[in-house]
Amino acid sequence: LLDAEGRVIASTNPSVPLGLRLYSPEIEAALQSHTAHDVRHTGNEELAYAAAPVLYEGDILGVIQVAAPMQPAYQDARERWVELIIEAGVILLLSLAVSLWLGQTITRPIRQLHASALRIANGALDERILIKSKDEIGQLGQAFNYMATQVSNLLNMQRSFVSNAAHELRTPLMSLKLRTQSLLTENLPDDQKTTYLQEIDSEVNRLASVVTDLLILARIDEGKHERRLEPFDVSAFFSDVARQANIQARQHHQQFRAALPDSLPDVAIGMNDLRIVLDNLLSNAMKYTPIEGTILLEVSSDTHLHIQVSDTGEGFAPEHQSLLFERFYRVDRPNGRLVSGTGLGLAVVKTIVEHYGGQIQANSSGVGKGATFTVTLPLAA
Repeated sequence: LLDAEGRVIASTNPSVPLGLRLYSPEIEAALQSHTAHDVRHTGNEELAYAAAPVLYEGDILGVIQVAAPMQPAYQDARERWVELIIEAGVILLLSLAVSLWLGQTITRPIRQLHASALRIANGALDERILIKSKDEIGQLGQAFNYMATQVSNLLNMQRSFVSNAAHELRTPLMSLKLRTQSLLTENLPDDQKTTYLQEIDSEVNRLASVVTDLLILARIDEGKHERRLEPFDVSAFFSDVARQANIQARQHHQQFRAALPDSLPDVAIGMNDLRIVLDNLLSNAMKYTPIEGTILLEVSSDTHLHIQVSDTGEGFAPEHQSLLFERFYRVDRPNGRLVSGTGLGLAVVKTIVEHYGGQIQANSSGVGKGATFTVTLPLAA
């Protein structure tokens, strides 16, 4: 304890005499009303010194100085450093172990995905990933399995499409070959030649129909089918369709009726594509309707254009409903005989209608109870 002039007035160190004026940086700072500290050697020992002024109403009455050896502090610091280094090492090892585990957890399923993708590319279309989690990796596995299923379905559809197309083309080609060989190699009467030529013409028309349908489907699948929305007289269009359908129905000894409003709004579909839709629906109805049966065409509009083609024909069982619009799908007659045609007509109708943002539905009360096909198309903007 020092007075206001820096002389010792009390001390716990017996080697420091009372009244001795002490000079040190921390004491000088305390005499200037500042708290200060310093570390320095005293003899063979390093000490830490601190000094603070004793104030009363702003006046310095004296200074308090304390000193403590640094060795215990250094020892404690060294021990803490050792502890920190050990703890850091343990944390580093744990982090490394966790990182390796996480790396294996993440990369293992990714490697499995890579291997499965290669197997699918090599033809193993039934390859799937075993999903064990619901996290992002699990979601990736689900997406991969969905993609693999879609790829498998598309390839199967492609194979089926090629097989069915080849079959549909082969049948008329074989018929053409037989008839042309007969015409070239046999001495046929004129009436027989005429019959064969008519059959050849029919098969050529069938081939042309198959090729046309395939081209329409291929263009739409590839996104190359243009949406031609030139305005046309919709009412006159349906009147013309009804007139031609009536002629065809009479040729098949069937009855045709049409319920058409006096005027119809413009519709958001090309006239040629709408003609293809109507021709296929009406042809399909006539094909499955017996002699003296009835085909009905109804057209109405509200926020959309609604087209309904109904018949009193053979209808279909419920299990056929979801398959009617599949390519090359045909419903057998009740006697087991196939209906003539390519099995592409309704597929073409559905593809065109959906290409223009419309919808189509097929309904039947059962076999022998007729069928109704309903098309809904958006109106022109």
